[in-house]
Amino acid sequence: ISERKDVLSGLFFMLVLLAWPWYVRRPGPWRYALVAVLLALGLLSKPMLVTLPLLLVLIDVWPLGRLRVQPAPAPKRSGKAPAAAPTRGLAELIVEKLPLLGLALASSVITVLAQRGGGAVGTVETLPIVTRVIHALTTYGAYLVQTVWPVGTAFFYPHPALLAGGGAGGRALAALGAAIVLAAISWGVCVGSVRRPYVVTGWLWYLIALVPVIGVIQVGMQARADRYTYLPAIGLYVLAAWGARDLVRARPLWRWPVVGLAGALLVVWAGVSWARIGDWRDTRTLAERALDVTRGNFVAHTMLGLALERAGDREAARKQYVAALEAKPGYSIAHNNLGLLLQADGRTTEAETELLRAIESRPGYAEAHLNLGFVLRQQRRVVESAESFKQALRLRPNWAEAYDGLGVSLLALGDLGGANEHLERAVALRPAWAEAWNNLGAVREKRGDLTGAARNFERAIALDANHPEAHFNLGLVRMREGRADEAERGFARALELRPDHADAHNYLGSILERRNDLSGAAAHFEQALAANPALVEARYNLGVVFARRGDLGRAAAEFERALAVRPDFRPAREGLQRIQAR
Repeated sequence: ISERKDVLSGLFFMLVLLAWPWYVRRPGPWRYALVAVLLALGLLSKPMLVTLPLLLVLIDVWPLGRLRVQPAPAPKRSGKAPAAAPTRGLAELIVEKLPLLGLALASSVITVLAQRGGGAVGTVETLPIVTRVIHALTTYGAYLVQTVWPVGTAFFYPHPALLAGGGAGGRALAALGAAIVLAAISWGVCVGSVRRPYVVTGWLWYLIALVPVIGVIQVGMQARADRYTYLPAIGLYVLAAWGARDLVRARPLWRWPVVGLAGALLVVWAGVSWARIGDWRDTRTLAERALDVTRGNFVAHTMLGLALERAGDREAARKQYVAALEAKPGYSIAHNNLGLLLQADGRTTEAETELLRAIESRPGYAEAHLNLGFVLRQQRRVVESAESFKQALRLRPNWAEAYDGLGVSLLALGDLGGANEHLERAVALRPAWAEAWNNLGAVREKRGDLTGAARNFERAIALDANHPEAHFNLGLVRMREGRADEAERGFARALELRPDHADAHNYLGSILERRNDLSGAAAHFEQALAANPALVEARYNLGVVFARRGDLGRAAAEFERALAVRPDFRPAREGLQRIQAR
């Protein structure tokens, strides 16, 4: 996604560079409007182009030669107006760009406000101005080095000031070294600017184009990004191309050595590019590469943890999430992912702790509120879970997952009207989501709308034929409608998809028991109890089978076990009383 907007903004960037000389040759409002429209489209693609109006001033200086160095000649005494001078003063060139600068300013303000609203803009307290200046100088140097020799590249470079034990002293020394190098290059540019004006355009192009992403206004947690150099590095390429040309003109004998060096560099850089493209083979390779070449890369640790978790290596994934939190304490995404991992392992108390830490470090983290809702519902704290889902919806309106979670919690609270309303909203937002259709069917079944419930379960099965709960729930509806054969098929299909589905075993056993298939019924009740020993209905039903077989001792034992779990379970108590009365 990042690269697509880079390509799109780069396209409009180049089109502006083509349109501007076209305007300069024959100035006119329509030609200027074309430049403005292309710039606006580029800014809409990516705000990186906010410095483009200033780069157009550099182009005016060289190669267009529009800057007037000497004063314009005074008009002759004849009274005739002088010919229009093709050059202008620097102030005039800047004034000419004011509408374009206005577009850039508007884009900058909108971007900062949007990023700040999302919590991506670092505050002065988090990153003091001195820290930002030190980092900016270091980054200018790092970009310069990596443009010439692209080694040690990674998809994400963590900002050193955000890491645990960032080491400010080392960064200050690196910034001092970078400042000396930048000052030396700038001095050389000033010395050579008269005879070689391209050095001014090339060097200032590099310095100015990087300003939006150099870290003075810090957006995100990255120190830098390779993609930020694509357009600024054009200035360095200008220096290299025209510098090589002047070198060959001044020393013709150097022509072939320069050509040979250029060819060798192309071969080497192509080899480096080939090797680095391989880093993007898959998520795990990309994350491991980043961890090899960076320090404290909490984003790469988290990404690797997610890849390992999806591969089934849960313990290795947990270690990666912990490593991410050691590198950056309070990193909300790592807390969230670790919470989900612990929830899947049944460690709901620890999961709740991690999700609360994620929310504490980032109160607007909607996903953490959503996941906390699921954990609280798993702990049977349904009222609290509903509040978590409501908070997720406040942070992200029109979120189908949050509507679904809230609907299911309201169903558990007995608010069938509210549950129906929210689940209808969920399926409206995500019509192809089988789980939401299944949950909506469960609400309608509770409300007694068996026809509507059956339609919802059938819709869920049409969207996902391997959804065990939808098959089970459709079986329940058919059973309530007296359509035992269809109910049996629903329960059997649910068990094919999930053999440990205790309720499906119990209901299928009930159907078989009514058909006098006592052996088959007993087998399903026993499998239900193996999957869920606390399922008193299956325990009672097994007792009924034993009683029908005449084995009253075993029947009484099953009824007693059911009552041990639920003393208020009347069918088991009444069954036990009938046996005792005999």
